[in-house]
Amino acid sequence: MQAVAQNREAAVIMGIDVQKMILMAFVINAVLVAFSASLAAPIYMVKYDMGNELGLKAFYAAIIGGFNQVRGALLGGLLVGLIEIFTAAYISTQYKSGFVLLVLIVVILFKPEGILGTKEQM
Repeated sequence: MQAVAQNREAAVIMGIDVQKMILMAFVINAVLVAFSASLAAPIYMVKYDMGNELGLKAFYAAIIGGFNQVRGALLGGLLVGLIEIFTAAYISTQYKSGFVLLVLIVVILFKPEGILGTKEQM
């Protein structure tokens, strides 16, 4: 899967069935989503737009930490969680998303690749 993700042509040359790997990645993704949804459904009331808030938080975390580094995304998730908790505890629960967006804007302005992200060379 890693070879197909990095260079499809080289994966084909090495004899990897690219279409099968892509299908396998989608199947694994669907199984993981179904499993996590079954775990999250009892905690959050199930409704048609329940993934919007969680998806936005994950997107903010990936942008803040850096898209091209797994450690960056983990750090971004930790920062988003801490910012929301401290804002809700010390200021107001109504402003917790606003402070996360403020941090997101500051990170984009001063370090567009994210905190731990690396610059992509063209």
